[in-house]
Amino acid sequence: MTRNRTLTRTVALATTALSLVLAGPAAADAASARFQTGKFRVELEGVQRTTWETHHVKQFDCDVNIDGHGTETVRFRSRPAVLTVGSFGASTPVLMIGRKPAILDLRSRITRKGVLDTSGGTVCSDGDGTGGAPPPPDCGTRHSTLFAELTYDSRRPGVIGLEQAHAMPLGPFHNCPSGGTSWPRLFDHHVDTSRMIGQRLPARELFRHGKNIVIARGREQQSTAEGRSTTTIRWTLSLTRITTERKAP
Repeated sequence: MTRNRTLTRTVALATTALSLVLAGPAAADAASARFQTGKFRVELEGVQRTTWETHHVKQFDCDVNIDGHGTETVRFRSRPAVLTVGSFGASTPVLMIGRKPAILDLRSRITRKGVLDTSGGTVCSDGDGTGGAPPPPDCGTRHSTLFAELTYDSRRPGVIGLEQAHAMPLGPFHNCPSGGTSWPRLFDHHVDTSRMIGQRLPARELFRHGKNIVIARGREQQSTAEGRSTTTIRWTLSLTRITTERKAP
């Protein structure tokens, strides 16, 4: 879906340019002054943190009391890449790396700690349903890679953000308790509103300065009668200008 949207924007830009040529030199010259393109060195790094706790009181014979708490910290960073930006008038800027959408591979370091204790159970509520004890927890630090597309929000002009570009990576933990919003659910959009997590960087500002630093934040809190959790994310995007070109009439 993300690739199709990027391709559509690229095709639309090319179609507009072609129509200007066919309309004649005067129309093409007038509009070409609004077209800019440039190359930027792009780097991104960030951190997402989650804290959670849960408390459940046994309700019936086969139920159990549950007490748990934990944390998850994810630090991610992209490899430096050369980003090409094309801006045409008030249209949404097109971002590319080479001839492809601006997809960043985010190397992620995930540290998870969690404890989940049960008590007050009877025979029907012991074990994991197989007749044996559950496997030991595999909490600790693991590594993963998340692919994300750097893009402008089509619904909020001038806002740059991230969208997951491929299938969500499989979690590196198989038996470590977690709660709240675990990585990478809050990564690109606010969970409650589905609004992209990003920050304003209009194209005119991007081309005006030699270096732009964008800081974006997101936060989600959950609270129920049996527990609560808080998840925050903060990432920093650095765009250093390499070359720029403005089409003049």
